[in-house]
Amino acid sequence: PVASGSPERQLTLGNAYIDAGEPARGRDMARAAIAQAPAPSADLMLQYAGLLLAAGDDVQVNAILRNVQGQPMSAQTR
Repeated sequence: PVASGSPERQLTLGNAYIDAGEPARGRDMARAAIAQAPAPSADLMLQYAGLLLAAGDDVQVNAILRNVQGQPMSAQTR
């Protein structure tokens, strides 16, 4: 419930599920996090892409990377 208010925290928790061997649960949690974000930033989408990459979802990662190209990013993300 603490993570439910923050897409970033939900993605972190989703990553933990993937690391623990539950990729489906991690992906579901991540999709819900992105869906609740009104306008996901490039930073958030890249975090989501990293999670999907860890879960083996390369096709969706490629689509996200194409969409993120040209979007403004923080210095840390670049």
